Amino acid sequence: MAGRGRAAAWEPLRCPLNNGEGVIRVLPDELADVEFAEVTNALVGEVPPLQVWHRFAVAFRRIGREADYRQILEIVRSNEADIAKHIADDPKMPFEEGKILIWNATASHLMELAQRSANQEEKAAQLQEAIQIVDTALKINPHSELTLVNRATLILYTGNNMEEPHRSKMYEKALVVFNRFQNHPEVCIPAILGKAAVLLHKGKYPVAKELYLKALRLNPKCSASVRVGVGFCAFKMGEFERARLSFRRALQLSEATSVPALMGEALLIPRLDDVSLDSREGLRNRQHANRLVELADHFAKHRDSMALNHMANVIFFRWRTVPHKVVVRDDQSLEIHAPPSAFERRLKHGDPLRLDGAHRNAVFAPEGAEAPDAGGATTVVRLRDPLPADYIAAAPGTKEVSLEARDLERAYACAAYAHNLTKNQAMRAESLFLTARIFHARGQLAKARQNYKISLTRGADLPLPYLGYAQVQLDFFLQDPANNAAFIVDAYQTLRRLVSIHPKFPEALQLQAALLQAMPAEALKTLDLDASAALRRRVELLEEASRLQPQNAEAVLQLAGALARLPAKAGEALKAYERYAELTAIGSDLPPKVRNNMAVLALRVEDLGKAETHIRACLEGFMDKAGPGDDAASLSEPQNEILGSWVAVGEVAAIEDDGCTLKLKEVKNGGAAGARLLRVGDYVTQVLGDAASADAAELRKRVRGAESGATVEALKLGVGLDNETRNATLTLAHLHEARGHAAAAREVYGLLKERFPAMHEPHCRLALMAFERGDVATAEAILAAAVEAFPAGSLGHQEVMLARGHLHLATESYRVAQQSFSAVDSATQMGHGYALVGNANLYYANLDDKERYAKNLMHASSTFKRALKFDRGSIAAANGVAMTLVEKKNYSGAAEVFHRLRMVTADPLSDASSNLAHIKIRGGAFAEAQSLYNGANARGHGGLSAPLHTCAALAQLLAKDRAAARRTTLRALHLAPYNLNAWYNCAYAHEQHAEKVLLDEAAYTAERVGGAMRHLGFAVKAAGWLLDAAGRFNALDKNVLRGTFAYVTQLRALKVDFAVDRLRKRRDFRLEQMDSARDILAGEVEREAARRAELEARRAAEAAEAERIAEEQRAREAEEAAKEAERRKAAQESRKDLNEKLLERQKVWEAEEIAKAQQKENKTHGRGRKRSAEANLPDDMIEAASGPRDTSEAQAPDQVDELDWGSDSDDGAEDKSEANGATEKKSGGDDDGDDDDLFGPDDDDKPKAKPKAADDDDSDDDAEEEFNYKIKLKRKAAPAAPAAEAKGDEEKDGESDEPSA
Repeated sequence: MAGRGRAAAWEPLRCPLNNGEGVIRVLPDELADVEFAEVTNALVGEVPPLQVWHRFAVAFRRIGREADYRQILEIVRSNEADIAKHIADDPKMPFEEGKILIWNATASHLMELAQRSANQEEKAAQLQEAIQIVDTALKINPHSELTLVNRATLILYTGNNMEEPHRSKMYEKALVVFNRFQNHPEVCIPAILGKAAVLLHKGKYPVAKELYLKALRLNPKCSASVRVGVGFCAFKMGEFERARLSFRRALQLSEATSVPALMGEALLIPRLDDVSLDSREGLRNRQHANRLVELADHFAKHRDSMALNHMANVIFFRWRTVPHKVVVRDDQSLEIHAPPSAFERRLKHGDPLRLDGAHRNAVFAPEGAEAPDAGGATTVVRLRDPLPADYIAAAPGTKEVSLEARDLERAYACAAYAHNLTKNQAMRAESLFLTARIFHARGQLAKARQNYKISLTRGADLPLPYLGYAQVQLDFFLQDPANNAAFIVDAYQTLRRLVSIHPKFPEALQLQAALLQAMPAEALKTLDLDASAALRRRVELLEEASRLQPQNAEAVLQLAGALARLPAKAGEALKAYERYAELTAIGSDLPPKVRNNMAVLALRVEDLGKAETHIRACLEGFMDKAGPGDDAASLSEPQNEILGSWVAVGEVAAIEDDGCTLKLKEVKNGGAAGARLLRVGDYVTQVLGDAASADAAELRKRVRGAESGATVEALKLGVGLDNETRNATLTLAHLHEARGHAAAAREVYGLLKERFPAMHEPHCRLALMAFERGDVATAEAILAAAVEAFPAGSLGHQEVMLARGHLHLATESYRVAQQSFSAVDSATQMGHGYALVGNANLYYANLDDKERYAKNLMHASSTFKRALKFDRGSIAAANGVAMTLVEKKNYSGAAEVFHRLRMVTADPLSDASSNLAHIKIRGGAFAEAQSLYNGANARGHGGLSAPLHTCAALAQLLAKDRAAARRTTLRALHLAPYNLNAWYNCAYAHEQHAEKVLLDEAAYTAERVGGAMRHLGFAVKAAGWLLDAAGRFNALDKNVLRGTFAYVTQLRALKVDFAVDRLRKRRDFRLEQMDSARDILAGEVEREAARRAELEARRAAEAAEAERIAEEQRAREAEEAAKEAERRKAAQESRKDLNEKLLERQKVWEAEEIAKAQQKENKTHGRGRKRSAEANLPDDMIEAASGPRDTSEAQAPDQVDELDWGSDSDDGAEDKSEANGATEKKSGGDDDGDDDDLFGPDDDDKPKAKPKAADDDDSDDDAEEEFNYKIKLKRKAAPAAPAAEAKGDEEKDGESDEPSA
């Protein structure tokens, strides 16, 4: 219908004259210049049908004269009675239909006015008037399609401005009206479009799209709004390309004036173009979308709520440059060379500012005008945050900057006007969100929270108000974290509600993870979470956010940071950081903090090469930035070249002492004084001692090949050691430790210890390295000095005390260790997990004290549980609880704890697997225990743990696999040859293996018994050595051993865990067993010799028997060969006799054949003579005269010889050709004997077969001889040719008419 109206608008307008004698014809182009009074006078004077009035009204509206359109409709409605009296009755244009048309047009116009109006009272009055007009039209014709559609449209528009559940009820009422036209005989396009609009509002986008497309198929000239409907349905369904085509077609039809189409195109831009928002292309896309929004707001004349909301959003993010001179003053305020009147409306407290396009800040308060200068008044604006010191240090008080600001006042006006312009709750909720965001940006948190909350209640489906409310609550929490924990919990719960409504909203997931990171412990308890559970939840949220938005680099970076806190996820964290580097596309320009984290993670996964790459890239950014105290520092280890730079200190003057003393000339940069590492050409060597002078140095490595005058360089510290580089330098030291470069690591730790006295890590690591190399006194001295250096109660003091407690615990100084752990425990109010675990380990280590066993076990159990309660993710505490359960004989409970530990952590250094294996051994599951031991050894120690090998051997021994147990104990002994218990276990395994062999009498062999004796001998020798070593070890003074290398590093290994008396008794028993084994071995040797002699005799008999059988076989073969020769000779003689007989028969047959051929020729010659006489006789007389024909079998060979059987034999072809040639020559051929057949072969060229000799012995059987004989018979048939030739001559003489044979 819309399409037909548009087409008709461009046709001439015709007003019939009242007398019926003509029409008034007006072109649409002329109507724009016609006065309204002229048109109305013509219409009033001629009183045409109401349809004509309606056409003129629509024409005025099409050319933009809406006031005239409305006035024509009012004239008709106000003068209805007079027009009815004077109107000419036209059957084609009934008055009632025209009246309904005018009334509905008026109602539609009132609805449009109500939709544009910002005054709610005026809007309500217009809607009420439209409803009354439609009701009047329904009274005229209750079945009018146009009136019913208008009625349903009014219901739909009224429902849009209502809240649930009233809105749904209104939608259902409108849908009932539209459905009335579903089965109508005539298709009603407005009803289809109305139903599509209802379904679009109800969220049934596929069905609504199909209805819009159906309307387009019925009338392809529909207005642009139908294409807009298709576009919005496709947009909601995710068909963005289809939506773009629909919106662009709508813009073409509306000449780019359709507001919904412009808004739809703007919304599609960020979804169709998959580019980063921060890229140049993303910036262009945002600018294009903003232009579309501005264009839509322009065409809507600032009366479209949707356009206004988007306009407010565009203005909120748009930076505008202040077109005045701006100077930063000494007090870090801004002096703007413009009067305050230019800014008092725009700049308010909290408005964001941007200086030189990079430095963000905000307005604290505009202060008004100061004394005007030559150019006029100035405005001073104080800033909320201080500016960077280096930013204003160059020219304080005179630095001129470029100032940008956001026009938040205008954005707020657009959002507020959009809110007042509509009653649609979703649209108003969006407007409230925009105003709340403006309050939030200005720091007015109370107003922002209030508007966010109202927006949540009115638009529950909008996700952004949830995010805004959560961020405001987070800001309230950050103002006072100690007292505002409830705010952050409320923010987290709000985001959980958002995720339940929009599960695939990555921003909500990312903000949830950030809230969990900032949430204190008491807030986590309200959510029934602890630190470890919150960390795992953070990882889950960030993984989901990264999956939903793979290009979100910020989410990937947060995920990497969360994974890095999980020891078992180091590899995944490193991959996340690498993914972040790919997304940011900055390669080697990653921030140093990120590079350092990647190096630390590479160290955790033992990828030392990758760790060095990252730490080198991290430190290269700080190269040549050494501070005043760094340039004098020298480095002595080549591995620390990454921290320094080679500085030329002179040239080689001479090399003395066989290359060990270097003399310098042209000394500079202090020469060799203070240098620790020198480079001369390709030689890099250390300087011995610290006594090197400026022009001479004693070298550790000979430099013989250096030439005089070569440049000498010293390695100086080139990286500035400050707060930015200390963590990277510490990581480098860890890398040196992992690679075994202890000297380089100690040098780096020493630098850190010197430059950062408040840093506790270097102290602890240096002490631990000294402890590991057995220098307990040095380790104790370092920690004692660190305890004095750090103030009591500080973090550094606590860490040093814990390291000291660990040292004393390892050296069995339990009382001192307990003092260290208790000091940390009391300083943290019984809340330090590691201190609690250390105290519990002290109690557990003293379970050997039988008198205090129960008390120590109780204290150990309670302390482990308290540590686990403080930190539920503590593996050490959970493992300790399980160990106490083992001591209490609660094996099932301990196994459950160990099993859970193995499930929740993949940390290979935990003892959960080995402890669970111990319990499996107690339960008899030896195979499972062996598998657990081997797995723990392989993952945690690379298969090099002697204790775990010993435990695996025990499992094998209990499983009766003594040979495997012996091999495993030998492997453990090779790994720890100093371990007395390993020797004991190895000897025991050898004893058990030997005993197993000796007890199996049925399997006795000299070799097995001899092997058992060797195993017994090893066990006896090992037992004798162990008895001697155990006595000597037990006699040593343990107090003296506490500071020695062996006692520190191998304390547990040197302990004697076996009973010496029992070992001595078992050794004596094994000696007696060896004597018995010798007798067994002697008997086995004799029996082995007898068995060997018997075996050799049996083998000799078997050989003789085999020779006899072979001789008999050869005799049988010779006899068979002789018989075969005789048989062949007899067969040959038999064939020879047969050939002779065949030759004789052949001769007889040849003679008979010659006679028969002669006889036949004679008969043929006789018949020729009688032929002339018989020609005149009847047949019976001819037969009587000549006699009956010969049909005897004797004639068969003649007949056969005359037939051509198609043989390929050359002999037959030759005979046949000769006979035919003779006949042809006699009967009419050329006298000179030339061949008439030009294409046939010549007689001389035909091959002649050689006759086979009669005595040929090559024939195989009688059948072959018979076949050759038949061929020879055919060759002998040639002599019959003369007879035929004679016959031919006779026939020729007698001039016979018969053809030749």
